[in-house]
Amino acid sequence: DVDFFRFIVGNDVTEDITITLTPATGQDLGIRLRRADGTVLEQAAGALANKIERLATSLSQLPGGSTYYLDVYSISSSSAKVSYTLEVVRVPNPAPM
Repeated sequence: DVDFFRFIVGNDVTEDITITLTPATGQDLGIRLRRADGTVLEQAAGALANKIERLATSLSQLPGGSTYYLDVYSISSSSAKVSYTLEVVRVPNPAPM
């Protein structure tokens, strides 16, 4: 089971993002950030129940106007329903002096 979240980075973005995945009890999950062509930019696999996985990336380092995907996937082969909390936070970078 894989959940896909699509987003587009604007041309003049200067923020970073922090992505936090918190699986429900009994879940073994992974998370990855990838380009539209499938290239994986960051990955954290093995978010076990009650263990938080985080990805942090600088949106300003990604080409603007491009589409990206955030995938949350089950590591176990179980076809049981996957449950988790996903939080994406924009972190403004300080203005240049």
